[in-house]
Amino acid sequence: MGEICEEEGIKDKKRGGGKMVFDEETQEWVPKWGYKGRNKSGEGEWIVEVDEMKEKERDEEGKGKTVRGEGRRERMEKVKRNERKQRNNEKKARKGGGGVG
Repeated sequence: MGEICEEEGIKDKKRGGGKMVFDEETQEWVPKWGYKGRNKSGEGEWIVEVDEMKEKERDEEGKGKTVRGEGRRERMEKVKRNERKQRNNEKKARKGGGGVG
């Protein structure tokens, strides 16, 4: 880093992450996402605590969703939204023809 950065107080970005996270329960390193990932913790539980407000909303909607499927449903919605945004970005790139290259 140069002198200007030091004068301005600018520091290198430290990415807080990486791919693996330490799991306190199992005392081992696991991936944040994907196969055996941290994002899937709690899906295999045989007993699930239910939020009364969400349960009432679910009953009123009459969709018949289970408490267990909520995490998976939310994850699948994120994946679909990401794919939709990727398609839109590809369309914009083809249409505009702009960009570097």
